[in-house]
Amino acid sequence: MGEGRRLGRLLLVTVLAAAVGAYFAFDLGRWLTFDALNANKARLQEAVAAAPLPSALLLGLTYAAVTALSLPVATALSILTGALFGRLAGTLIVDLSATCGATLAFLATRYVLRDWVQRRMEAPAGAQAGPGGGQAQRRQAAWRAASEGIRSHGFNYLLVLRLLPVVPFFLINIVSGLTPMPLRTFVSATLVGILPGTFLYVNAGAELATLTRPADVFSLRVLGALALLALFSLLPVAWRRWRKA
Repeated sequence: MGEGRRLGRLLLVTVLAAAVGAYFAFDLGRWLTFDALNANKARLQEAVAAAPLPSALLLGLTYAAVTALSLPVATALSILTGALFGRLAGTLIVDLSATCGATLAFLATRYVLRDWVQRRMEAPAGAQAGPGGGQAQRRQAAWRAASEGIRSHGFNYLLVLRLLPVVPFFLINIVSGLTPMPLRTFVSATLVGILPGTFLYVNAGAELATLTRPADVFSLRVLGALALLALFSLLPVAWRRWRKA
């Protein structure tokens, strides 16, 4: 059973590395630049108008895949989704797809690395004898305290990270997979937390239908969405201060 699990992990890592390598080897990102999107927007809009549901499904699967692989094209895909499906439908597609992709990254990280982290961080104190034993015990104590906090307040912690784009999206997925955070907590906090940012990029994409240059993205409507996002992201900070008071 242990050998089968190791082989499964090796196979998963190999597949993920091959997919990421193929993306960069074939320079697939060139199709998601502003000029490429702007040049093909009419053709893509015609394809969506002819088959809206299959187009939405295909775009959603693509978005989930690139999010799971942590490829640097999520912003471009969000803008493209807004240009093709509008603000409301585009926001729904991106929010669901990004959550699915993040969940896949979360589960893959947990499958590949979670056992190793647990063995290292939760080893018996006697196994840490030696000059670094005290430091290892303190590290384990901090890990247990953090794990307990995540079990109790994981939704709030993750929601703040999703609302405040301080930590990269893909890094949050990976680190969360190493913690004892329940899957349902990760999914729900991600689904809610990325909604404001998702609307921001999809809204910019809706403007793409009338854009002729990248600077046109920063219209008054988009700047208004940015301001709303900034105000919304301050709510968790205000909530924490209120709890302390």
